[in-house]
Amino acid sequence: MAQRQHFEYQIGDEVSFAAGHGMQYGEVVRIITPGPDGAIEIQWEDGRREVKKTRDRAIHLVRRASGISEVDERRGQRRRSTDDEIAEVRRSDIRRRHG
Repeated sequence: MAQRQHFEYQIGDEVSFAAGHGMQYGEVVRIITPGPDGAIEIQWEDGRREVKKTRDRAIHLVRRASGISEVDERRGQRRRSTDDEIAEVRRSDIRRRHG
């Protein structure tokens, strides 16, 4: 079983929390204890504030304060294919079939 990657949360990060009654969305307003076994304070959309452990599997990073999503951060420095590269492959396939 793959281990979940732990993120170092930062102030301003947008997070989601999978609760029994549905999803909650909020923003990290304070880091109480830094690190993978730490705690963060989250201000939910309805104004409530709550402290959660960072290792809680129900918390997911939606977007960094800088605008990077969790998926983009997980991918790291991998280069995305550009539309030009995809178009070139399509053109070469068409040439092979018709040529």
